[in-house]
Amino acid sequence: MEKEKIRYYETEQDDFTNNENLKLKVIDENYRYIDKNICWKIISWIVYRLIMKPLSYLYTKIKFDLEIVNKNDLKKAKNEGAFLYLNHTQTVADAYIPNAIAMHKKIYVVVHPDNVSMPFLGKVAELSNGLPTPSNVGASKNFMKAISKCIDNKNWVAIYPEAHVWDYYTKIRDFKEESFRYPAKLNAPVYAITTTYRKRENRNPKIVAYVDGPFYTDQNKTYAEQKIELKNKVYDAMTERAKTNNVEYIKYIKKGEIT
Repeated sequence: MEKEKIRYYETEQDDFTNNENLKLKVIDENYRYIDKNICWKIISWIVYRLIMKPLSYLYTKIKFDLEIVNKNDLKKAKNEGAFLYLNHTQTVADAYIPNAIAMHKKIYVVVHPDNVSMPFLGKVAELSNGLPTPSNVGASKNFMKAISKCIDNKNWVAIYPEAHVWDYYTKIRDFKEESFRYPAKLNAPVYAITTTYRKRENRNPKIVAYVDGPFYTDQNKTYAEQKIELKNKVYDAMTERAKTNNVEYIKYIKKGEIT
């Protein structure tokens, strides 16, 4: 790894990616989240099963020596649809970590529209089960239908509630309970997956990913209360796991703070 960097931020929603020259695809009511075309299905199966899944394992293992703690807890929801919530700390690896952690399941990943807007790689993201966030109300309805279908088919959906990538960040940024409206509506189990870092001399840090859950909604509570409850369970689990980080490659300092 290179010498420690410093990044200054104003809010925890700051975006450090540089996509100013990227023409974003509009995700409207005409966008097909789950394409029913038989040719698309065949190509998608090939890309996802024969390329994405093996690549996820190899990339995370070779570059970061990925270790998964409490992996067996994932088996508690192996026969049902579930949601994985992860902290967003890797530009590339975060596309692979959910699949590397749950090799036995089909994973759909909620992504920003810029992930499906890039030439060539955008199409790969779509073929690899990327679900871009909607741009309007019409697309929002289709987005929810797609997620519901994923859960009904006993697949898993990965969500990064912090929204923006902060490379190698070792704490947990606050996120909104609205990210948990999907499991609250669908009464589906939730896992917290926390990426943490361990120092390795003259190499990329080792990633240790903690699995916590499954967490379920309390059906005696209101929809609003369920969202808050799930958010708090995931946030608390991630915050506790983040304490195990033992290296900081990029220091994040809030503008105006005295260091």
